[in-house]
Amino acid sequence: MDNVDIKSIHNYWSNICNIDGGENSSILYRKSDFRTKLIGGIICNCFPNPNVKIFELGCNIGRNLNYLYNLGYKKLTGVEINSKAISLMREHFREMFDNSNIIISTIEDYIKVFDNNEFDLSFTLAVLEHIHPDSDWIFDDMVRISNNIIIIENETDENERVFKRKYKDVFEKRGMKEVVGMQLLDKQDRDIFGYFCRVFTKGQNV
Repeated sequence: MDNVDIKSIHNYWSNICNIDGGENSSILYRKSDFRTKLIGGIICNCFPNPNVKIFELGCNIGRNLNYLYNLGYKKLTGVEINSKAISLMREHFREMFDNSNIIISTIEDYIKVFDNNEFDLSFTLAVLEHIHPDSDWIFDDMVRISNNIIIIENETDENERVFKRKYKDVFEKRGMKEVVGMQLLDKQDRDIFGYFCRVFTKGQNV
């Protein structure tokens, strides 16, 4: 994997949603909702106050943000590299899109603009695993801008677009405390079977 660089990773995810019907297409992403209900339920359980400020890194067409929006969470921000996905978000989840802060950008290019502790919660669903090791510095900024972090990520596999990490170590060595850590073994969604769900905090009640 030494020949895989950040640019090739960005190029792949910038264009993958243009292949409608493909394995990672936004059309299929829009129709699949088990994982959205899973992470949405975790967020609602940990943060029942709908006034919390929430940031999703790698929001794709906005299915997760739209789920939260329909539950009353209105202070939503998302960043997504793929312009096709954003167009589909605007088409299918227009009300949420119009009332949220949605940014078309790589995570690397935008994460530094946010203030310290700007978000009550930042979350990811199968996104950090695709961050190139040369961009590991984004974890410093995730901690800097977030009071709490929730992730569902692959920690065991590795290939040209998946980079293996122990996220408990990643965030605890940056000063956060893990308050929930569990492996997902529900076979309703084979794509995230075996992934790890982790909740981290800087010390606020969750």
